[in-house]
Amino acid sequence: MYISLFDVPPVLPSTAEPNPTQHQNDPPPSIMIQANGDILSELLIAQLLEEDLRMLAQAQEAERVQLDHVLTESKLAARLALDPKGKREMSPFVFPPEEEIDSDAQIALQIAVNEARAESDAAYAQSLQSSQNSAIFTDQQTAQKWAAAERKLMLDVEFAKRLQAMQNEGKDIDSDPSARDVETVLGRARVDDILARDPNKEDKGKGKATHHLLDGEGMVEEVEMEIVQSANSSARLPFGLQLPCPNSHPYCLECVGSYIRSKLDPHGDGKGNFGSVVFPINCPECDEGEWVDGIPDDVASRVVDGAMMDLWGDRSPNSITRNSWTVRRDTIAQILIARSLSNYLKTQMCLRQHVRRAMLPYVSLVEYYGMIT
Repeated sequence: MYISLFDVPPVLPSTAEPNPTQHQNDPPPSIMIQANGDILSELLIAQLLEEDLRMLAQAQEAERVQLDHVLTESKLAARLALDPKGKREMSPFVFPPEEEIDSDAQIALQIAVNEARAESDAAYAQSLQSSQNSAIFTDQQTAQKWAAAERKLMLDVEFAKRLQAMQNEGKDIDSDPSARDVETVLGRARVDDILARDPNKEDKGKGKATHHLLDGEGMVEEVEMEIVQSANSSARLPFGLQLPCPNSHPYCLECVGSYIRSKLDPHGDGKGNFGSVVFPINCPECDEGEWVDGIPDDVASRVVDGAMMDLWGDRSPNSITRNSWTVRRDTIAQILIARSLSNYLKTQMCLRQHVRRAMLPYVSLVEYYGMIT
């Protein structure tokens, strides 16, 4: 209980006569009045201090309530999401309740943690941006590298065509030093035109898709001679080939083709020479018996035309050739071995249907088991 200054009755000086019975050792009234005044002053000071403490406690309580209100508003704002139509709706994410913050130290610690987390997120975002920029730069370098390689390939193709034309005209390109320089052979203007060409404007990827309806396993389509004779064809070397003999002797295409034609059709009438043994056709420079297999079918298909390939198929013991299809017997054996017995009749029907007038002999089940065993 607090005593106010106004609740204490004032002490007035007494006008009564001194009591003769009063003890002589008692203090005088003035001293008692001064003592009472000191007590009242101390009570007033204590009351003022108590009011200050009460106001400070109320201010702290108000700050705590205000902080809780701010945190609640922030929590609600974080849980709400604004949709594209402008309506506010609850976010699907559920945020856990925040712990009650009772002191400034905890608030400062939480702020420091948030700042550290923000700095970490910024550093991670910067590292992601740097890695993305480096990946884009690497992709650009790769694209430039491929574009330069494609331009060089176009230049090599044009250079090979011009060298092939010079060789067909009878010029000795091996002994001519000028034939080794691209700018001398093609000309500076042609080289600049090839290098300045944009590969993206060559109508790439605009061709119509072709669907192969025939079963191409075990069948090798005969290559057209016009395609073989082009200098940029991948079916042949630019200026010749090497026979697969033990010594790998090199020959030009025309020489190998003339050699094969002389063996298959020595009279040049297109009927062939069926009275003599032609195969195997050995390498002209190899000794007899050194290369037993002879020139294979894939080499012959590069250097001779379609009519001569028909003669080749008629005489070769390893292949049967008619019209535009070449079917190797050993390839058929590999297909039959690889396929299961359930696909046997389907393979035979497919081969008989798509190989026109090939006179393909029927392989019986007995021969089939003999092949796979």
